[in-house]
Amino acid sequence: MAGHVSAVGPRTAPAGNAVFEPVLERVLCVVIAISVIKTPLGMPLYLNALLLAVGLYSLIVVQALQPIFLWAIGLVATGLAASAVQGVVGVSGPRLAQLLLLVLASSLVARLNPTLLVRYLSILLPLMLLAVLVEALLPEPLWDARSLFGIEVPRHGGLQGEPNYNAMLLGTVAVLLAQHPPRFLALLPLMVALPTLSRGLLFGLVVWLGGKILGRRFLARFGPWMVLAFCAQPLMVLWLDRQIDDVTRDALIALSTNRYAVWVGYAEMGLSHLWGVGYFLGTDALPQFAEHLRGSFEAHQAHSIFLQVFGEFGLAGYALFVAFLWRLSVVVARRVPQDMPVLLFMLAGFAFLNGLSGWEFWVPIGYLLARARETEQASFQP
Repeated sequence: MAGHVSAVGPRTAPAGNAVFEPVLERVLCVVIAISVIKTPLGMPLYLNALLLAVGLYSLIVVQALQPIFLWAIGLVATGLAASAVQGVVGVSGPRLAQLLLLVLASSLVARLNPTLLVRYLSILLPLMLLAVLVEALLPEPLWDARSLFGIEVPRHGGLQGEPNYNAMLLGTVAVLLAQHPPRFLALLPLMVALPTLSRGLLFGLVVWLGGKILGRRFLARFGPWMVLAFCAQPLMVLWLDRQIDDVTRDALIALSTNRYAVWVGYAEMGLSHLWGVGYFLGTDALPQFAEHLRGSFEAHQAHSIFLQVFGEFGLAGYALFVAFLWRLSVVVARRVPQDMPVLLFMLAGFAFLNGLSGWEFWVPIGYLLARARETEQASFQP
């Protein structure tokens, strides 16, 4: 691992495998692939803990971190300091330790062969299909159906054990599979995901397709600014809520099934606390800020990774989060602009979903940096 280290990894290592022996690299790819499995069919398998083990391996054995991840480490440190000041380390501390391991796991993914990683993701395809088929055969559905023009469309928890997160997982696997031949494999998770009618998934796919249409030259120039636009979500919510009247606000709350009220609450939360209320403590603090929240609505999660970080880490933490995403987008735009739609899909999807502790957030980030590293190393080949 000796040699000059850039933002995306060592320059002097041979392209494709910068750190690991072939057998070990394949084992790591398999472990990362199956770590998407959480609670299929309600079974508490929690194989997602394997990704934490990968992060621990990165910490103890690899002992190397690309500079770009220092922004994410700073976010964790900010959260820890704020938790200590507020006396909630016992609550937020374990979650922050988990977040740190996910950052380290992403750093390890950035050192893998990205093509090999996606190849091993294909082993999830039969498992995804099996989970849906078995769930459909259960005598009692695990999840309520969603109505579409009067038609009841069943939803499924899949490998994740929750419809919205599973839809995001399926979409993420699909866009990654679409990066490498045979690209038709991306159709299977996509066909499984679309009937869930997940807002995040559908918005993410529209943005992904738009990125593909705009092309690499446009994305190389404007991709980072598109990422920055997503990061402006908390400020946009605050601005909008100060412009509208009560009738419009009630309509937005009804249209978004109360999520707009949650967004406003988390935006006000972040604006009121420089250091945030504490990681994973936003649900407890929300009633203080969401004055328009309807009492019957019990899902107090932020329903947006941007609002989650803004509210729970405050302005200081959010600045580090935005800096991390900005630097990531610049690396992707410069090295692999054709891959920018993957990043845009991820951010668009998580604009409707918490994702800071998700496989679907950190593994694609590592993948994109691995792709950037390959391109950078190829430029040094004689």
